[in-house]
Amino acid sequence: MAPVTDATNRGEMPLRVLLTGSAHRWELGGSYLRAFAELGHEARLFDWYGRLEHWTARAPDRLSRQLLLSAARRRVAVALVATARSWRPDLVLLLKTDDLPRAAIGLLRTACPGTRVVAFHPDDPFNVDRLRGPSHPRAAYQMRAVDHYFIWSRRLVSRIRALGISHVSYLGFACDPEFTRPLDVIPGDRERLGADISFVGNWDAKREAWLRPLAHAQGFSLAIWGGPDWERRARDPRVRACWRGGFATGDDFARAVRASRVSLNILRPQNETAENMRTYEIPGCGGVMLAEQSEQQAAVFRPDVEAFYVRGPDDALAAVRRLLGAPPGDLERVGAAAARRALEHTYVRRAGEIVRALAPHRPRSA
Repeated sequence: MAPVTDATNRGEMPLRVLLTGSAHRWELGGSYLRAFAELGHEARLFDWYGRLEHWTARAPDRLSRQLLLSAARRRVAVALVATARSWRPDLVLLLKTDDLPRAAIGLLRTACPGTRVVAFHPDDPFNVDRLRGPSHPRAAYQMRAVDHYFIWSRRLVSRIRALGISHVSYLGFACDPEFTRPLDVIPGDRERLGADISFVGNWDAKREAWLRPLAHAQGFSLAIWGGPDWERRARDPRVRACWRGGFATGDDFARAVRASRVSLNILRPQNETAENMRTYEIPGCGGVMLAEQSEQQAAVFRPDVEAFYVRGPDDALAAVRRLLGAPPGDLERVGAAAARRALEHTYVRRAGEIVRALAPHRPRSA
């Protein structure tokens, strides 16, 4: 595959890109900020979620937090429009930000005539729960209001088009070599982070059901990294005993993958048939991914060549026994092949896909 070239090398005028989302280094905002910059565009990140958290951090309970959050969204939306009016971006990319007040997109267009407003939703926009998420009720409005809507599931693309919305296209997740890269395992990593089998992710009932047979099996170790719900809500004591603590992030994530012989990827119900961020992150770290079967994943990482796929908990247990019994060199070759393939699916490439989807739009003259 030909390498991605930056805007300057292509003879194009660089875009000004204003991103909204989270400023946390390991979130999508940071990955896309680096990606647009690497392509030669000028990019800035508006910390939507950080600003909301600032206004609601002292709320004493859930009800008061919801009341404060409603007011904070309007206040932060005003700051977003003011930022856009001052900087005059060519492109505004809403990374989730599906709780943006309805008037804000129209105000962005008024403040910056000619600016394109697009969105990427990393969850299921139809899975709405005002209190628990993952999506806000205004997600459906957002997909109609923006100039282009990107989504990670081909099935969801079809569902959105069935609503009469044509400006929608598939945009996959990706790996970010800033933190998903094959790191050498340094002394102490295997004791601190390693296991025969590892899983990184939050608790839910489906994931516990998948991990239960592995936790009860003999002859190999299982490490679970994720939020405290693994201790609070997991019903099986063997599963709880495999929980190692909070998320392994950044270099710790990469080393946990490298220090494990096999890394599991169990899709949430909303991601079934499609993909999630781990689809690219585990291979990007050079890990051996054992993932829940889906057409989208298998189209990127070839079965039994760059990843392995299973259809359920019992199938996963049988596959684990088979993989752990294989010669170590076989698994190392799969991990190395996966790392090479992952470099074809970086956020730099995804940023390029966003820009190409908006052609023939070009930035305004300075």
